[in-house]
Amino acid sequence: MSGRRGGGAPGRRRVPSTRRSPPMINAVLSALPGDISIAIHEALRAYAPHALGLGAPESLLGLGARFVVGFMFFWSGYTKLFRPERREIMHQTLVEARIPLPRLNTWFVSANEFVFGFLFMLGAATLASGAILAAITLVAFVTVGRKKIEPGGPLFVLSGLLYNNEVMILVFIGLVAVYGPGPLSIDALVWPNLPF
Repeated sequence: MSGRRGGGAPGRRRVPSTRRSPPMINAVLSALPGDISIAIHEALRAYAPHALGLGAPESLLGLGARFVVGFMFFWSGYTKLFRPERREIMHQTLVEARIPLPRLNTWFVSANEFVFGFLFMLGAATLASGAILAAITLVAFVTVGRKKIEPGGPLFVLSGLLYNNEVMILVFIGLVAVYGPGPLSIDALVWPNLPF
């Protein structure tokens, strides 16, 4: 007896994988020795929050990023739509940034923040709503946010970028774009066969 089973390496146990495990997790597990890989995999299966419909840590990451960004835009849009003093601040900001039609764009941007922030938070039409929120964020950065970055050497510029709210929002939206909205989302309910 050669001790080989199915043509595999001697004593090498096959690392289990599931359809819902992200490729990144499976790739890392496959690179580890067999027994360690299996132990880690079983620990993930035991302690990952499957009861909530989440398959891996990336799902929690996507859910958190969706909620933070979505609620931020949703509440920002709500206050500008329904609180005149907040709407006036937004209007004045657009005037100072020389945005065309500032009064109309105050309502337009606020409505987009309100609607698409809510959709993004729920994980509904996530890529489309994320793209619209990213466009709003980019305009805000170009017209207002970049002016907050202090001039200086590369470290000063980098520090200014990292402390900039718009940059962090774009990072969060990018994470959701890469990993998807996750199984705990409206998109996953409507399109259950997509690899969330």
